[in-house]
Amino acid sequence: MQRKKILYVITKGTWGGAQRYVFDLAVALPKEQFETVVACGGNGLLTEKLLASGIRTVLLPSLKRDIRFGKEWRACMELYRLLRKERPDIVHLNSSKAAGLGAAAFRCFQLNNFLTTKSYTLKAVFTVHGWPFNEPRGKMMRAILWFLSALTALLATDIITLSQGDYTQGTRMLLQGRALHLIRNGIKETHTVPREEARAALAGERRAVLPDMWLGTIAECTRNKGLSYLIRAVAALRAPVTLCIIGDGKERARLEDLAETLGVKDRILFTGFKENAARFLGAFDIFLLPSLKEGLPYTMLEAGSAKLPVVASDIPGIREIISDEKCGMLVPQRNTAALAEKITWLMAHPETRRALAARLAARIKTHFSYSEMVRETTRVYLLP
Repeated sequence: MQRKKILYVITKGTWGGAQRYVFDLAVALPKEQFETVVACGGNGLLTEKLLASGIRTVLLPSLKRDIRFGKEWRACMELYRLLRKERPDIVHLNSSKAAGLGAAAFRCFQLNNFLTTKSYTLKAVFTVHGWPFNEPRGKMMRAILWFLSALTALLATDIITLSQGDYTQGTRMLLQGRALHLIRNGIKETHTVPREEARAALAGERRAVLPDMWLGTIAECTRNKGLSYLIRAVAALRAPVTLCIIGDGKERARLEDLAETLGVKDRILFTGFKENAARFLGAFDIFLLPSLKEGLPYTMLEAGSAKLPVVASDIPGIREIISDEKCGMLVPQRNTAALAEKITWLMAHPETRRALAARLAARIKTHFSYSEMVRETTRVYLLP
């Protein structure tokens, strides 16, 4: 049987939830059934890991995250030419910008094929890593993003959502004739290094002077992760704590300035990016994710698998993992007081922390299987 070629397209070649999703699928697909190629806008940890795994990558110089209309046209044409050159059976689109441009290139390719040979079929799969119109923006911008998201979905042949909330929103976007699928992210078991070893690796010489109660998160330093609210919540706590933020990004300097302004910089560790950061989860007593928008966060799945209690924003995607307060605690997004209150309560109730962590670990093992994610995505690829 001839192998099917899958072309994955994603905007950035760095590392984040969408990049991990692409990597996990690209390396897991059976080699006897599929050939995988990944196209992205630049080099980074994703391209390094793909290269080490024997997956071919293609760089698209014009595909950048920042919006510049001249470059968008060039990026779309690069994608169109790539489709003509690679002639994949399936193009799998990830991240909002790459998906929009890729869907447009896909339809142009289909039109050209219809007018010429008519001998080649191609399908476009679009994975929604959280609808961008759910981000905290003005009404006009959210309306524009809703329109662009709906247009991208209409141009694709299949849409994969990672959470029930995104799936429900997708059903309201006039997607008749488009196959809409709910396939949740899945992970393998999370392995962590021992607690003191993890703390020493993260804190270095500061370990001896830091409070022994550790709060932690793994998140890119962007506005969508809501880290400023977390820093403000820590400043509001009466009990001494250490807050460890594993991650980097363009907001890091602003967050460090905020910590200094609030007088808590000496209690906060900004570690920067750490490869395979989940191995350090054993350093934490409580895991926090105060995001403003998520698809279905890998870091929270890993924290649960590592048997940590979790406090997180009550938003789609996160709500998919913590469906009630039997396995974690949810707070309204951007609510510093509520976040501080939940942290304080958990700190005072260690037995509840252990119970929540055990139930969340069991839920993740049952409902967020890596093999199930790969199997269901493969099924979508093989649909006519």
